[in-house]
Amino acid sequence: MNEPIIVLGMHKSGTTLITEIIHHSGIRMIETDKAGGYDEGNKYERVSTNLLNKELLQCSNIKSLRVTQHLEVDAVDASLWDKGKSIVKEINSVNEAWGFKEPRTLMTFGFCPKEG
Repeated sequence: MNEPIIVLGMHKSGTTLITEIIHHSGIRMIETDKAGGYDEGNKYERVSTNLLNKELLQCSNIKSLRVTQHLEVDAVDASLWDKGKSIVKEINSVNEAWGFKEPRTLMTFGFCPKEG
């Protein structure tokens, strides 16, 4: 299993720039190479981890700055653990080195499903 690189940081702290540099060094941080620029809305966030974090935090499309609740890891439904494992397995199957950046990870970092 390939261990992901996880970029953590507060908003406007340079995480997008760091993630973009890592991605362009050959480590797949997002699903595509044609992501567009920051001004076009690209924040170098992996879609699958973004959606999983939103589901874990039950925050739908609330802007990440407005999310204040932390994840109670012991209360996570088994289906979400399975979804997390599936995401890791799928990304590992197509990428030698990968990672992600998503602001809500600051609140869900304890949720790190192992493949298998």
